[in-house]
Amino acid sequence: MSKKKYSKEFKLKVLKEHEEGASFYSLEKKYDIVLGTVKRWNAVFKAHGETALDRHNTTNGKIMLTAKMMTLMNL
Repeated sequence: MSKKKYSKEFKLKVLKEHEEGASFYSLEKKYDIVLGTVKRWNAVFKAHGETALDRHNTTNGKIMLTAKMMTLMNL
């Protein structure tokens, strides 16, 4: 199964709907997106802002988020 690719604009649209009250579950069903994907976008967006949602930054966003989580765990 190949990975779906989503534009930054689409990710922002989905996250805006969540911010306006839509649950992650309802967004998963509405857009046929894996629940974990939407939650990951939200976490990366909150931690690193809009630029982290660029396609070429997705992996970098995961790495940055993981590094931040590890730093917080060591406190």
